[in-house]
Amino acid sequence: MNPTIGQATFVKFFKKYGRFYEPRDHFYFHRLHERLSALGFKILSIERRADYPGWEIRLKASIDVNLNLFVCQSCCVTESMELFPDRLFDRQMRGCVRKIIRDLGWPIRSKQILVGRSGVYVQVYFSWPVGKPGVWKPPPKPFDPFAVSLIARRWLRGFKN
Repeated sequence: MNPTIGQATFVKFFKKYGRFYEPRDHFYFHRLHERLSALGFKILSIERRADYPGWEIRLKASIDVNLNLFVCQSCCVTESMELFPDRLFDRQMRGCVRKIIRDLGWPIRSKQILVGRSGVYVQVYFSWPVGKPGVWKPPPKPFDPFAVSLIARRWLRGFKN
């Protein structure tokens, strides 16, 4: 089967320029960010400790994420979990993080994952021997000159023609 001229140039282009390079230092940082943001979390920071093989992930969970964890994932609910619903969230979150880490090729036990929650903010700690030490934060959003505060908007409305 002969490819058409458009397909042939497309194949040549990707043979020449289709390489993707990602720095080795932040490979696992980016994979964790991709997977957790796909679940709906807003990632505040990911840190790999230098003194011991510990990771700390700071997240912000929305109502959609909580609903997704409670409804979409199966879990056996015990009487103590009915009294303390935060334990159910912790258990579901540990399961999600464990699955992500297992998909990256380094399985860990569920007992090695600690989840702390305060309102919408979630901290996840786990011991994982891969990756280089460092801190990853999402890039800052560029400044928008037209996004002004409500007080400035009210002041600007007074000068309308």
